[in-house]
Amino acid sequence: NCNNTSKDKEEIQPSKDSQTSLGDPSGNADAGYWDKWFETVSKGTRFEWYVSTFEIAGILETFAVSGKGGYFKNLEVLHGGSGNSEMIFDFVGKPYNIKKQTALDISGVAINEMNSKLEKLQLSSDTAVEFLLQDVLLPLPFEDESYDAWIDKGLIDAMFDSFSDSNQANIGKLFNHANRILRNDSPYICITLAEEHILKLFLHTLSESAEWSTLNIIA
Repeated sequence: NCNNTSKDKEEIQPSKDSQTSLGDPSGNADAGYWDKWFETVSKGTRFEWYVSTFEIAGILETFAVSGKGGYFKNLEVLHGGSGNSEMIFDFVGKPYNIKKQTALDISGVAINEMNSKLEKLQLSSDTAVEFLLQDVLLPLPFEDESYDAWIDKGLIDAMFDSFSDSNQANIGKLFNHANRILRNDSPYICITLAEEHILKLFLHTLSESAEWSTLNIIA
């Protein structure tokens, strides 16, 4: 899945002028940058990075606990760096009917947009969806082993633009948080362009610590 760039039909293309004025998003973990990105580039319209909901579902299906009412009824899924992706809403409806989803993003603009869209959906009481303003490098407010999958759709690409000491430390923090909140053998699904510095960060971080030995990374 490293280089798959197929898109949902609802996805928009970024305004070239707006994107040029903001600069390259790669390696930009600043909340202010992403607030401006969602205000001036996507402008309240759904934007999907890299792959479609259907393609993510194909990966999830390998790990899904099937039940009546849908393929993934019993799954609890965390979306790291969700932006204004509406994949979360896609998974609420048929055929997926995912039980619980939590979406995290550092941009207050994106989170406010998604919470506004969520209110309009008026979901049933047995479907839990949350959009939370959260820096994934800070301690996450969840219990140990509370999720069945972590979906990272472009998060690592956005956060890290080089192979540096600080980025090695920060990707270690990210993996530590994921390792803590994911249940045993649950996947960290990483959709990335797999640029050289990203691969080096992965290989170095995973080889340097036995702490991640139980983290099931699918990239």
